[in-house]
Amino acid sequence: MFKKHFDSYVIEGDFITCELAGFTFKAKLVQDSDVRPEAFDCYTPKQIQAWKDDKWHYFGIVLSASYNGIDCGDHLASLWGIEGNFPSRRKNPNKYFLEVANELLPEALKEAQKELEKLRQALA
Repeated sequence: MFKKHFDSYVIEGDFITCELAGFTFKAKLVQDSDVRPEAFDCYTPKQIQAWKDDKWHYFGIVLSASYNGIDCGDHLASLWGIEGNFPSRRKNPNKYFLEVANELLPEALKEAQKELEKLRQALA
C-alpha cells in the first residue's frame, strides 16, 4: 500500500512508490491535456481562469511495477482527469492522488503478476 502523500504542489513526473508481494510499484503523475474545465458546469469563472493561468491542471495517475529490477509493465492501471493543485483551503489539495493510487493498486498487482508469469514462461 502506498503511504506517502504527493506534495501540496505537484508537477508532471512526480511519483510515489511502495512494495507489495515482491513488486515495487510506482504511481506517477502525467498531465492530462485532453480535459478542460469548460466542459463541466461545476467550475466558477475564477477557477477556470486559474486553470488557464496554469495554477492548476488535470493529471492522470499511472501505475507501473518491477520485480527484482525486471520491468513488469509501465501502464498497469491508471485514472485520468484528476484535478491537481486545485485552489483549496486544504493544506494539501493533492491528497486524493494517494487514495486513487491505492484504489488502483489491486488491479496493477494483478496485471504485474500476469506480466511476470509471461516473462517466466518465455524464459522456460
